[in-house]
Amino acid sequence: MPWECPLFAKICNPLNPIGPCMVSSEGSCAIIYKYARRNRHKNVKLNMK
Repeated sequence: MPWECPLFAKICNPLNPIGPCMVSSEGSCAIIYKYARRNRHKNVKLNMK
C-alpha cells in the first residue's frame, strides 16, 4: 500500500515522482495521493482471498 512507503507524499509526489506508480496518472500511488487522505487508511485491514 502506498502509505506504507516512507517516500509516499513526502519525497515522492506527482511533481517529484520516484517510481512508475506515481509517474502515471493511473498508478496506485498517484490515485491515492490525489483522492484519499493518508490517515484514513492507517488502520484498515484488507481481507483478500
